Amino acid sequence: MGKRMEFSAYIWIYVCLTIFLLVCRTNATCTWPSVFDGTTWLDSQQGEIVFTSSTLSGFSIPIYGTTLSNYECVEETFDTDKIILIRSTSSANSIGGIWYTYICLKFTELTAGVSYTYYRLNPQQQDAGEYRTKPVLDGDTGTIASVCDEATGASGAEFVTIIKQGSEASAYITCPSVILGRFDFDYTDSAGTESCNDASNTEHMNVCTDKTQLAFDDPCSGQSIVYASGSVHCVATSTVGSDTYIQLYNPQATAHEVSSTIYRFSCMAISSNSLSATIVYNNCTNHQTSLYVPRSHDGTVIGASISFLPYGKILLYK
Repeated sequence: MGKRMEFSAYIWIYVCLTIFLLVCRTNATCTWPSVFDGTTWLDSQQGEIVFTSSTLSGFSIPIYGTTLSNYECVEETFDTDKIILIRSTSSANSIGGIWYTYICLKFTELTAGVSYTYYRLNPQQQDAGEYRTKPVLDGDTGTIASVCDEATGASGAEFVTIIKQGSEASAYITCPSVILGRFDFDYTDSAGTESCNDASNTEHMNVCTDKTQLAFDDPCSGQSIVYASGSVHCVATSTVGSDTYIQLYNPQATAHEVSSTIYRFSCMAISSNSLSATIVYNNCTNHQTSLYVPRSHDGTVIGASISFLPYGKILLYK
């Protein structure tokens, strides 16, 4: 009798373990698409993001007073519509309970395996520093269907660019025609100080010799108008209305932010007539236009304006 009861106990433990494993498998997170698994990417908004076999680090989102920096894959439809839904691996406490934050990322491939842009298909959250994310109570499950919302998510100029670390040069693209040429310019920084407008200096910026690059043949007293210490390269572009947005990459930068004037990425919005532009560090924002320099959520101006004086552009269309 005792042996029979002992055997029954083993059977019961086996059944419980089997049910537990099945439940775990049912709720298991997804795996990263192969292009991301085990790789590091340079992100124009976040800096460096690192995909391990199970987590993603680099997305630091402050929410309810807690910064959440590690994420896992929850659901992905990357092969069909380039969407990945990620969730923080830790939580934040606030009124109402314990919250995890979800981020829905929709990618567009630029150079296969090398560079992408993505939009965050979440609304901006006041309690998350205006980051686009979706807080979900512990115990509830977020899915692509319930979390991703193109209607309230980022669109237009508000794209983010990522480049695979070690393949930066392969991400360079031909700059859009609106910026191809040689330019003199006036530059007005975030403090409203105008400079670089000495009429005796010409060909400050050259986008003719190498059409992937904004080169500065005659720098303005050592001052950069593109948050760089040298030339920058076009890596992504989008046209919204009459403005063209150009994501620029600074190959001299070894970190996301080197100083208050040098960054790895910057973004230019330029008018269709090539005369007016604004420039911001990191990536373009949803309020930026070729005539309006955007501000952060606390009211701080985060860019500068440029008046271009183009000449020689007609040669590029022959």
